[in-house]
Amino acid sequence: MDNDKEPGFGHRIRSFLNRELPSHIVIAHKALLLYVLITYRWLFLDSSVRFPFLPFITVFDAIPSVVYTGLLFILFVAIISSFLKFINYRISSLISGSIILILILSSKNLFSNSLTFVACLLILIGLYRKRDHLFRIQIALLYVGASMNKMIDPDWWNGIYFDFFFRDIFDVTLYQSWVPEKSLAIAKSFGIATIFTELSLGIAVLIPRITRPTIIFGLLFHISMLVITSGRLSNIFFYIMCAGFLLISNIHIQQLKLSYKFSALPKLLRYLDPSDSIILGNQTKDKFILQTNNGIYYGIKGVVRLFFSKQVLISAFFLLFMIYMQKGFFISKILHPIFSIF
Repeated sequence: MDNDKEPGFGHRIRSFLNRELPSHIVIAHKALLLYVLITYRWLFLDSSVRFPFLPFITVFDAIPSVVYTGLLFILFVAIISSFLKFINYRISSLISGSIILILILSSKNLFSNSLTFVACLLILIGLYRKRDHLFRIQIALLYVGASMNKMIDPDWWNGIYFDFFFRDIFDVTLYQSWVPEKSLAIAKSFGIATIFTELSLGIAVLIPRITRPTIIFGLLFHISMLVITSGRLSNIFFYIMCAGFLLISNIHIQQLKLSYKFSALPKLLRYLDPSDSIILGNQTKDKFILQTNNGIYYGIKGVVRLFFSKQVLISAFFLLFMIYMQKGFFISKILHPIFSIF
């Protein structure tokens, strides 16, 4: 007689949450949390912030402000714990995404398409189970929704929006030099192209077999907006969409095994690794050793191979682009205090 019992509900929940995430999902998870931590740092640093402020959904008005203070503290702990590798990434994503959505629904001034999209992606990371279809649906909703929103606005079809955008908002010199005033043909083509580009991306992202060209096309779309506006528009969405595209990329990041005569260095690199794909090897007598599925690299070759590995390059991109977006903060709050010591 078979006496084996079905696993209890608690065991099933623990099993659901404890499954490991692929390295590219882990990097995207931390990139999104970095965006929240740096871009919305005022939520954690400004003691005068009170919720709800400019109430959004009425039911949240009844929640005492102290509850929101507690939620902000939990959000901060969840984010820091992810960076320090003290918490299960699924739990961190579910907690962070849920709290951000609650804060957005409680206050109109916190609402933005970018932050809402980030919260949704974080929740979906917590629910991730080997297939990326939920990420694809979320990205499709974003692009199709943006396209349909523009479709019902006549200024996107007649060129008025982009002409005002290029002349009065971002003062695009090249556009003003080559396009005469009151000539809307170029602006009209930009508007129509944007509508159909976003619609095409929303459809294409749902087709797994064309994932690579879709990602390339999407990145080129956001990069073109950065170039046209000299980096003043779409940098936030470019950063977020890079994380979103990474989630559906299925890029393979192989494990790297590090060995060195001083074990502290590989341990430090492993600890700093945002992808959790660096593991420790045995101590060596002298040379730095990096072992991959493709071979073993010694000394400077191992260092170069590590520097140009996928996990290092992808993680460095997100960190450096965040520094670029928040260069004023990093210069005044980090670099200036460091150099003032000397």
